[in-house]
Amino acid sequence: MSLEAIRIGVQQDKVEMSWCTLELKELETLKSERSDDLPLAYAVKNARLDALRAPELAGRFTDRGRKNKATGLSHLLMRQPGIPFIDGSYTDTGQLIRSLRTLLLNARKADERNVYIVGIDETVFAELAAHAGAAGPRDEFPPVHLFDLLCKGDVPARLCERLVGTSREIQFVRHLIVRAAKQAIPVLILGDPGTGKEIVARAIHDLSDRADEQFVPVNCAAIPHELLEAELFGYVKGAFTGAAKDRDGLWLTAGKGTLFLDEIADLAPDHQAKVLRALESQRIRRVGDEVEKNAPARVIAATNRDLASMLQNKQFRDDLYYRLRTLTIRTPAVRDHAKDIPVLVKKLWKDITQGSEPELSKELVAELAAQAWPGNVRQLRTTLAGFHTLFLNEPFGLPHLRAFLEHEGQTSGSQPSRASADEFGVFRVDCLHQLRQTDDVLRACKVGLRPVVVDHRTDGASVASARAAVRQHLEELDILCLHPLQFHSEATFRAVYRLKGRLSHFQSLLAANVGEAIAYWEKEVPEQFDLALHAVFEEVDGLFRGH
Repeated sequence: MSLEAIRIGVQQDKVEMSWCTLELKELETLKSERSDDLPLAYAVKNARLDALRAPELAGRFTDRGRKNKATGLSHLLMRQPGIPFIDGSYTDTGQLIRSLRTLLLNARKADERNVYIVGIDETVFAELAAHAGAAGPRDEFPPVHLFDLLCKGDVPARLCERLVGTSREIQFVRHLIVRAAKQAIPVLILGDPGTGKEIVARAIHDLSDRADEQFVPVNCAAIPHELLEAELFGYVKGAFTGAAKDRDGLWLTAGKGTLFLDEIADLAPDHQAKVLRALESQRIRRVGDEVEKNAPARVIAATNRDLASMLQNKQFRDDLYYRLRTLTIRTPAVRDHAKDIPVLVKKLWKDITQGSEPELSKELVAELAAQAWPGNVRQLRTTLAGFHTLFLNEPFGLPHLRAFLEHEGQTSGSQPSRASADEFGVFRVDCLHQLRQTDDVLRACKVGLRPVVVDHRTDGASVASARAAVRQHLEELDILCLHPLQFHSEATFRAVYRLKGRLSHFQSLLAANVGEAIAYWEKEVPEQFDLALHAVFEEVDGLFRGH
């Protein structure tokens, strides 16, 4: 008996696929010999799985039914007798590949040399077959990146005009903006100074259903500590000297619109606590008032500071951080998308001259593109504005620009290298980035699940929030675990991977029985959580020490 199939294996942590004809007898022989090629997975059309349910094959193949979307393939297919097969529920090829990769890596680490068969619908099978056929036998399937999963479809033309560039980095930010605009969740925008964090925040607001409401920006670093509470939350007459009448603060001024808290990391601890309470309750109390008011504004926050370090040093509240980072958008520095400098120069020059002067020549644009721009787009704009002012109504060329750049102290030549790359090497930088992201995700997951697993809140809203949190963070861990080498050590990867498995099981229990899920958590999860966090911390510490 034979079936058309796509053969999927993992070699050196990379997925390889090929089209094949699956002979059932050969499968059993392959498994019995414990071939070095194992573990392997085969994707077949769901309609052909009935062939494996034939009575004469009973005991040789194990029917695992239809896949529950909330449960991973590893949990369903590993440690099963015979050769397990399952009716998959995948509608996205990328998600299928990620799940199969995770299954095979899990099986390899457990030294489970088995064959797994996953049924998929005809559309997904056709897409998978096209990839395998185009690549040729046993060719590598490109690793799945969040860019490939999210950057589908067009974005509004006005967004492309506001956030210009063709690089993957800018395209990714634009797609994240579109997704953020469709929901009312908090957003945290991270990025160096001058990378357009407020532009991103305004774009989210303008594309959302709150576009007709107020957008209220607040620079938290610019307001003195003793005035911030009154400015943000408002006050009533007589609350303090000078409070001559009632006044609504900026939060209430935003109404049902968007409150943009720029430089959020500069808030003092007491203000952080009050912002957190307002976020969670959507109610605020003005200074000197005895009653609370509804505060339904959507909150978007931003900072250029290293919040990960601030969390470790107890300078920023972790519960506020994880409340804000429901969705994180990182605005790239110019050095990270230098290919966009020519189009940025074109747009900025047009804005500065109001379209009344010709575009800069190719030579001038090339000279600007060769510069280092540590001040990012803001510095580029300032430089162009200064150059325009100096040579207004005069002919200019490349010598004029070079002289101006030298006068401004702008160094020519290659982009500045990253100090971290010099110190640790590219691989160590990648590992540090991966480990910090992992620590971030794990701590966010802990905070998101705390109301249910620690406070034992079992009301519908708390459980729904917990389910959404664990689903989101499992998806983030899935992506991180696609790169096991970037955990720097096998032990750290295993600790995180084991925790991911327990979180996956907790997720499935939470969907069925909250009490059972809490009991499982208390017995199985906290110790593994601590082990994973400790392993990640030790790995980061070792990298900084050069171990």
